[in-house]
Formats: sequence, structure tokens, C-alpha cells
Amino acid sequence: MDASIRKNGFKKLALGTAALVAVFWFVLWLQRQGYSPNSFALIALGTPVAIGLVGLLEITVNRPFSEMEEWWNNLEGWQRGVLGLLVVIVAFVLLACGMATAGILGLI
Repeated sequence: MDASIRKNGFKKLALGTAALVAVFWFVLWLQRQGYSPNSFALIALGTPVAIGLVGLLEITVNRPFSEMEEWWNNLEGWQRGVLGLLVVIVAFVLLACGMATAGILGLI
């Protein structure tokens, strides 16, 4: 695999991070204007996070996201189980950290 995959992954990670910061500041601006965003309105923060996580995955695995299915299906059953459980744990930790941060900042 060549470095262009990681370069594209880094671009997606940077784009997702920049978009997340922009959406986050927009939500804070809305809050200062008197609109109190509810938890449903904060779903907009999830899209940039997903783009950034795709980039992070491409950087880590050094494969394009479109080829992940084939790679995943070639794993042994126990490997898929362990990685799947790891993904669920990491996702839960990220969700909990995001909700705690939003709670501390008074967004929810």
C-alpha cells in the first residue's frame, strides 16, 4: 500500500475535525442568540465526527474505506468478535466523552 491512502485519510481526518469545530462554534453562536439546542439538534455534530473517524481508520489500517468490507470478511470469526467489541467500547467511550463535554458546556 502506498502513502497516498494515509494522505487521503489525513485529509478526511482534518476535514472532519475542521467541520466539527465549525459546527460546534455555530451551535454555541445559536445558544448565545437565545436558541437552546436540544439533544436532537446536536446530531449535526455526528457527521463531521464520522468523516474524521473514517480518515482515522484509513490512517490506522492503511486501506481505503471502500475495501474494508473485504478485509473484514477475511478475518477469522474470533478476530471479528474481538475487533467488533473493541469498536463498540471505543464508540461508547467517545459518546460518553462527547455527552459529558456537552453537559459541562451547558449544551444539553
